[in-house]
Amino acid sequence: MLENIKASGYALMATSMFLYSLCEALEKYLTKTYEPAQIIFFRSSVALLFAVFITYKKGIVAYKYNKGLHLLRNVFAAGALFLTIYSLKHLPLSSYGFMAFTSPIFISVLSAIFLKEALSSSVIIPIILSFIGALILSYPFSDMSLNLGFTFAFLSSIFYASACVITKRVAHIDNFALYVSYTLVCFLMSGAFSYEKIVLQITDIPLFILIASIHFLAFQCLIFAYRKEELVKLSPLEYSTVIWSIILGYALWRYLPSFKEVAGGILIILGSLIVKRKELKMLLTDSFNKLFRNRTIISISHSNKD
Repeated sequence: MLENIKASGYALMATSMFLYSLCEALEKYLTKTYEPAQIIFFRSSVALLFAVFITYKKGIVAYKYNKGLHLLRNVFAAGALFLTIYSLKHLPLSSYGFMAFTSPIFISVLSAIFLKEALSSSVIIPIILSFIGALILSYPFSDMSLNLGFTFAFLSSIFYASACVITKRVAHIDNFALYVSYTLVCFLMSGAFSYEKIVLQITDIPLFILIASIHFLAFQCLIFAYRKEELVKLSPLEYSTVIWSIILGYALWRYLPSFKEVAGGILIILGSLIVKRKELKMLLTDSFNKLFRNRTIISISHSNKD
C-alpha cells in the first residue's frame, strides 16, 4: 500500500506514532459508552475485512510457520490491547502515555531471561526510576479508579513486552500474517467476553470503521518505516507519543497534565532512556558523522569553486 509513497522512514515512523496515539484517544472516548471488550470486538469485526483481503493475497500458507509461538505472541498482544483500553477507561490519556514507557525495561529484562541477551548491570537504575515515577503518578493512592488504571497500564506493559520478545523469535513470519492472526485472536477473545451484550449504536459504526482503518494504516506505516530505516534510528520517535497524548487529551477533554503527573512521567521516561542509551548513542554518533561528512563535502565544493 505504501511502497510507492516517497516518504522517509522517519516520516513514516512519526506518522505511525501519531496514528496509534489517535487510535488510543478515540478508544478512550468510546469507553464512556462501551465496555473495553465491546470496543475491541467491534474494532476487530471491521479489521477482519482487512484480514480477509490479506489472506486472499497471501494465501493460507502464510500462517503455517511456528503456530505455537505465533499464537502465544498474539495472545500476549491481544491481552496488552485489552489492558490498554481498560487503563484508558480509568486514566487521563497523558498518564497512560507516560506509563507505557515502562515497557522497554520489561523488554530488556525478558530478553535477557528468554533470549539470553546481555543485560546491563545498571538496569536496576531505570527500574527504580520508573517505580518512583509510577508512585508519583498514582498518588493519592486512595483513588480506586486511578489505582485500577495504573495497574492495568503496568500489566499492559508486561504483556506488550512479552509479545515483543516472542516477536523476535518469529521475525521470519510475514508481518501481515501476524496482523491477520492478531486480529482474529482479538475478535475471538473480545467476543468471548462480550457475547452476552453485543449492542452497537448505528451512529457509532463510522467511528469503529475509522478506528480500524487508522490502526491498519498505522501498522503499515510502522512496517514500511522499519523497511526503509534501521530500527535503532527510529526508536527515539516512539517518545513523540507522549506529546501527542497531551495534545489529544487537551483537544478532546481540555485536560492538561498536572505537575506531579509530569514529574512522575519524566522519571519513567528517564528510566526508559537509560535502557535505550546504547541505541541513542548510536543514533547521535551516526547523526554527527553524517553532519560532519556533509560539512566536509560543502567545504570541498566551495574550495573547488574558489
